[in-house]
Amino acid sequence: MNTPTAGKRPGWLHGYWPLVMIVLIVVAPGMLAMLVYLSGWRPDIIKVHGELQDPPQVIVWPPLKQATKEGLSSWRFDKKTQNQWTITYLAPDACQQACIRSLYRLRAIDIGQGKHSLRVSRVVITSNTNNAQVWVKSDPGLTSLITDSLSWQDMLAQLGNGIAIIDAQGRIVLRYSPNAKLNTIKRELTKLMKVN
Repeated sequence: MNTPTAGKRPGWLHGYWPLVMIVLIVVAPGMLAMLVYLSGWRPDIIKVHGELQDPPQVIVWPPLKQATKEGLSSWRFDKKTQNQWTITYLAPDACQQACIRSLYRLRAIDIGQGKHSLRVSRVVITSNTNNAQVWVKSDPGLTSLITDSLSWQDMLAQLGNGIAIIDAQGRIVLRYSPNAKLNTIKRELTKLMKVN
């Protein structure tokens, strides 16, 4: 004769634990997502590390001369950079360590674009003719422009003292402080070129 064993009776969930765990695993993420949604929290859609110019400002270009290996020639923005993005830096007369670092960063940003680097031009603007001619000899891909001191100050007001990104229509899109991270500038320029 079979007699029941002495001891506790199993609880009502005893046989249902696997089922309860499966339901929790399936339902919990949805419940958590609904809770986050109803709380009103939203992630930033686009996080820009530079100073976004909204709407983009059209640059008023002063008369500029381009330093070449042969000497100086006139330069106009619309002829030289058509269909290209421009990474621009305003170099002071006395190019110290920070200035040299910014020139290196211009080149690194350009190279960092990989196959899209053909869509990017690098421009440095200075009022020091000697520096401009040295830079063009040491870096043939750099467009080295010369202006007078007063026009350089006007350009500084437009572009800022860091690196500026200018679109193919000659509008300032982003400006960065001199201490902005190099990878951040490269990444944001890549995003801009993908949508334009």
